Amino acid sequence: MRTAGKKKRSGRQRAPQRRPVLAARVPEEFHARIAASARTHRRNASEELMWLAERGYEWEEARGAIETWLAQVRRRFDNKLPVEQMLREWGFTKIPAIDSTVAEPGVDAPKWVISSADVTREKMAEMAAIRAIEKALKRS
Repeated sequence: MRTAGKKKRSGRQRAPQRRPVLAARVPEEFHARIAASARTHRRNASEELMWLAERGYEWEEARGAIETWLAQVRRRFDNKLPVEQMLREWGFTKIPAIDSTVAEPGVDAPKWVISSADVTREKMAEMAAIRAIEKALKRS
């Protein structure tokens, strides 16, 4: 005997708003890299691809500013300006220290020296990047 009502669906309920699907065929090596990365970050493959794509778009947006800045640095190095003079022109302040540290523009020197006693990883990375740029520009 049949019931007159609608047939009840089994399984999970549909999401109120469905997201579009992108599908692509990829090489096995690429798929393996995505799967490994997803496991490492505890995401599924779709979430990992979305995360990587978002980082890629962020990089593309920042890339123009980075290339502009690098062009300025190269021009200044081409004019044989010392690094300290270049940083001074950009508004950085030289704070006398053992390693002749340079502070960011607008930083109060005494407060910076006290607060920089525990140098963060970010500051160390910035200093390393500046040194790497200096070395690369000297080679070219």
